[in-house]
Amino acid sequence: MGGTAAAWLVMDERSAQSWALKVFSAGEASQSELGELRREAAILGRLSHPHLLSIREVIPTDQGPALLMSYAGGGSLLSLLAARGRLGVGEAVTVLAPIAQALTYLHAEAVLHGDVSPGNVLFSAEGKPLLADLGVGRLLGEGSGGMNGTPGFCDPAVRVDARLNTAADVYSLASLGWYCLTGQPAGPALQRPPLTLIVPDVPAELLEVLEAGLHEDPERRPTAREFSLAVLRSAAPQPLDLVGSVHPSVLPQLLTRRAARNEPKTPKRKFPVRVKAKDKVAPRKAGARRRQVPTDRPEPRTERGRRAIAVVIGVVAAALVICGALVAGPDLVEAAHRNGGSERTPVGAAQGSDTSESLLSPELRARLAADDPVEVLAALAAVRARALATADPELLAHVNVADSETMAADKEVVAGLQAADQVFQGLSVRLKEVRNAQLENVDKDSAAVAATAVTSAYTIVNADGTTVRTVPEATSQNLIFMLKREEGLWRIAAVHEPDAA
Repeated sequence: MGGTAAAWLVMDERSAQSWALKVFSAGEASQSELGELRREAAILGRLSHPHLLSIREVIPTDQGPALLMSYAGGGSLLSLLAARGRLGVGEAVTVLAPIAQALTYLHAEAVLHGDVSPGNVLFSAEGKPLLADLGVGRLLGEGSGGMNGTPGFCDPAVRVDARLNTAADVYSLASLGWYCLTGQPAGPALQRPPLTLIVPDVPAELLEVLEAGLHEDPERRPTAREFSLAVLRSAAPQPLDLVGSVHPSVLPQLLTRRAARNEPKTPKRKFPVRVKAKDKVAPRKAGARRRQVPTDRPEPRTERGRRAIAVVIGVVAAALVICGALVAGPDLVEAAHRNGGSERTPVGAAQGSDTSESLLSPELRARLAADDPVEVLAALAAVRARALATADPELLAHVNVADSETMAADKEVVAGLQAADQVFQGLSVRLKEVRNAQLENVDKDSAAVAATAVTSAYTIVNADGTTVRTVPEATSQNLIFMLKREEGLWRIAAVHEPDAA
């Protein structure tokens, strides 16, 4: 519907807030457009996600019916690439991961977007990517009818099978990623040059997920959630430089006016998680709903948080995801371990105003000083939980080896929480089946401890109590914690998955 209406920038005189007004002509030929308008309003009215452009209401105007929508002051990806040609890897991650998260949400709601393309990816003044124009959206299993989307970003398989499915959106998303890195759509498989010839420094995992998303067989493509996770693991997200692509009147509003610096090297992860084209599987039934999955990363709400983290995928999200499975998934706020066949829950992560040292109870200190690394691991997890709950970096000295990747990742998480004025609520991780892992070449001052980390549902909230993100389902992961003894005390040196040991 983006090409069938005129868009205007309007302002509410009472609140001085800017909105986008999408106006449709009121002539006889507008009846079909009016039907599409009502459809778009119905779809958008029941959907809400931080990376979906929101609709406020349908209103009458002297030019015809109109949609009043959020104003995306940062322009579109189409305009950005027209001005700059292509994006760096880190900027591409900033674009692709949130759009994939928005698609994950839509697919969980049994809704397809149908036209994931550069003109439908917009940016807020803060640089937050937004997926727009759901007017072409369809319910899962509906026929495609006349829906063609944007040339260069349409799934070729839809021409063979008229039933729409989530894989079509994933194909468009992968082509969008190719477009971000090269300035051109991916094109047909037989005519597509190797991406490494155009972008020699593309990370291997990003290359693999883009190729998997563009696979000719829809059943071998990753889901939107798998796509998002792989993208975030491939490279550090970088702020977008939107200056050259927006109207001059918007420049004072931009929080991404500073040009992106040279991107850091892809984070070293000893145990990368690859997303490749899937083996052939049985086709999903049309109309089948996917379960709700985590869809978003923390978005800073305060001015200080916004300026500390220029885009919604901020320091916290980057540290949590890009650093992989460092210390058991998203975060540890509680931990339990099995000792002698029974689970025991350590001290929880309650917030408070005490000093760093006073947060360590005598019992917890005794457990940190134990000789058995299996017993110490649960105590280490409890102290780390307190460090995150209180945003206290000093407590991390009791948890991690000083120069380890785990220490660097945790410090980045704490710094991000402080900058964004955000905390975790309701999140807990239980360490089950904790046991010594029999690994070769482990000296007397090192230990390998295996455990299953079960991460609960959780919520990220701002300092004022407003919810930023909700993760509704628990997840589990098998991990091996590498501990090192320093000055007689065990500390975490690394964390990896068992098959990488």
